Formats: sequence, structure tokens, C-alpha cells
Amino acid sequence: MKRYLHLTLLLLCTGILHSQSTFREISTGNSYVNQVFFELGDFQPIAVPYESWDIAFTAFGLQDAGIHINESAALSNTPPPLELYYAPTNDFAEEIKEEEIGTDRLVNSEESWNNGAFNSGRIVENPLDYGWGMYNPQVNQVIGNKVFVLKMRDGSYKKMMIDSLVISTYYFRHADLDGSNEQSATVNKADFADAGFAFFSFSSNATISAIPEKWDLMYGRYRTILPQDNTPYDVTGILSHPNLKVAEVKGVAADEVDVNTSLTFEERIDVIGSDWKGFDFQIGWVLQDSLTYVVKMPDNQLYKLVFIDFSGSSSGGTATFEQTDLGVLSSNQNLAPAGASWSVFPNPVRGGRFTLSLDLEQQLEEVEISLFNALGQPLWRRSLSPRTGLNAYELELPAHIPSGQYWLRLQAAAGQLTKTVFVR
Repeated sequence: MKRYLHLTLLLLCTGILHSQSTFREISTGNSYVNQVFFELGDFQPIAVPYESWDIAFTAFGLQDAGIHINESAALSNTPPPLELYYAPTNDFAEEIKEEEIGTDRLVNSEESWNNGAFNSGRIVENPLDYGWGMYNPQVNQVIGNKVFVLKMRDGSYKKMMIDSLVISTYYFRHADLDGSNEQSATVNKADFADAGFAFFSFSSNATISAIPEKWDLMYGRYRTILPQDNTPYDVTGILSHPNLKVAEVKGVAADEVDVNTSLTFEERIDVIGSDWKGFDFQIGWVLQDSLTYVVKMPDNQLYKLVFIDFSGSSSGGTATFEQTDLGVLSSNQNLAPAGASWSVFPNPVRGGRFTLSLDLEQQLEEVEISLFNALGQPLWRRSLSPRTGLNAYELELPAHIPSGQYWLRLQAAAGQLTKTVFVR
């Protein structure tokens, strides 16, 4: 059943809410012209106009190399959003004709900040491939190997190449398609480690400083893929910081959701997303009933979010939600499976074969073991059915996984454990 949006009902209910609950409002402005960054603890939303930046470099960690295009725009589509394409050549010095530009538009991933539009052509199975360039372990740099074409908001075109990522600094060039007006720029992502993003504007050939240094959630426009026909579509919703985990609870009354509810936390940034609302052509915007989100902070603090109102583009793009402090996870509720200890031998793993030892004090119905690269991309997984006590498994990694440092994750309904492993 859907719940209709009446702010009057919200006001009538405020007098009977628990003292730990607070109403929050976030607004993009009419026609969704801004994206809004905010913390759940210190709630002070910061609005960043879409037109103020063009591309964004991730700065969440030393090994991430996500590069995003600003594909959002106001609902009126004036000015239109930026568009990104592969150039017909990978030689930056070569002149490009407009008619040579392809029609396959590159888009950001809405599931991970590490996979922007510039990363979309990467070979997932190759942990050295970042999409726009390839990591060279001999020089400890990502070396650019692709030229891109950007269609700007005014309809003009630029070509761009990220030459390299050296330690924490990006080096890149951009110019008109015929090579004129070439400019070089650098972005040191270490300068933006708190914010997690470096927003860059071509008009100033520099980064902007509007993004807050601390934020938990981003509310605004982004592009998603419609599952029914695989079509890109612009939506207004919420994406989370990569340090957070979010659980979605469906079919349970919001006031019944607490720390005792069975929660499956996910690392995807679009768990909240946009499907907490829908549009009815007869009555307007409606919110889904019995839908709750629980956000787990890095310090194990839990917040419950329940959306109760959405005004739409003509009324400020305002979303209202009830935020409830659920406290901090206690030791018997933490993400590590209770009483679990494990080891990997040998480490470094040689020849792809290793032994996983898992000692359990209580039964776990199913455990998934996964290997991730530096971008957080899963490269291999296996399902295990361990018993109480000591379990030993002889496992083998696929032959295509090259030497390097990886993360091995043990995931169960009770939580997860992570270990650094090396492959030789």
C-alpha cells in the first residue's frame, strides 16, 4: 500500500514521536538545480550547483582512481548535461572531426564512486585496468591510454586525456577538437581526502571548493539504468559515502524496525537511491509504505531513516525524512560473525592455491568468501557451509588473477571479516 504525501499529517504526528527521532528536510531547489551533501549527526546541508563543476576525481583512498562526468542537469535540461564519449583515436595530438565521434555515451556507475564514466571501459577481471589507463607496477603509476571527447553544456566539444596518476596527483590535458586552446592541469587528491572528491571546472581550469569536507549522504540528480530495457534515466535520489553501509527493510512497519531487526548491510552507494518514492499521474508523488533504511556509520552508530514527504521539482525538490538514533552496535551485534576466527595459508598465496581455516563458536548457515581488488571490485567468490568448530577448505583462485595485493572478505548474515592477502 502506498502512503499519500500530506505535510499536515507530519505536523500532527510530531507530538507523539520518540525523543530520539528528528525530522530532516533536504532541498535541491526548483528543477533540481543543486546536489546536497549532508551529515546525519551534524545536520548542516551544503548545496552545490550542478553548473559549478564538470568532472570529479575520487579521493577516498590512495588506490582509488574513479573519474566522474557531471551528467546531471536541472529538470528543464537548460543548460543540458555534459556528455562523454570515446574519441576515435587514442593519439591526443590528432585532430578529431565531430562526425567521427561515436554515439555510445559513457555514464557513471550509481553503485560505486570508484567507477565513474571515465572508468566504464575497464576490464573488470584485470585489477590493473582503471578504464582510462593501466597501472604499471614497475613505475608505480597509472598511465593513461585513452582519449575522450566531452560535449559541453553550450554544445561545443573538448577532447581530454588523463596522462597519469602519480602517487596522489592526476596529470591531464584538454583542448578543442582541432588541438587549439590546449591546457594542462593537475589535481592532487591528497588535498581532498576529507571531502572524498575533487570537483574540476573547465572554465576556470581549476578545482572548486564548494563540496564540504565531511558528509554522509548526497541528495540530488544522477543517472541510473532502467532494468526493464537497460535504458539510462535521470532520477533524484540519495547516494551514500563509501565509508557507510546501508540496510533496506521492506514489508515491516517503520516503528517496528530497530537493532533487533534482521539487517543486511550493503556497501553499494545506491541502496537508498530513488525508489522510496513514485509518481501517480492522478494524485502526484507518493511514498512507498513499510520501507525503512538503516545507515551504519564507521563508528558502528546506527540511524534509521523513513521518508515521509517529497515535494517534487516545482516546490524546491524537498524531501522530508524521520531520522531516529538507534544507538551503537554492541559487541554481540557487530559485523564480525560471533566467535569466528580465520586464517589463510600460505600468505602470500602462490600458484593460486591456499588453505582457509575457519573456527566457529556458533553455527553459520552459509558463508561467502570473496576476493576484491584495490578498486573494491569482486574478482572471485565461493559459497561455504561451515559447521561449528574448526573448518578447513582447500581453495584455488582463477589463473587470470595477477600478482598483487587484494582483500579477502568473509561474509555471513551475522556480518563480515576482511583480511589482506598477497598473490604471487
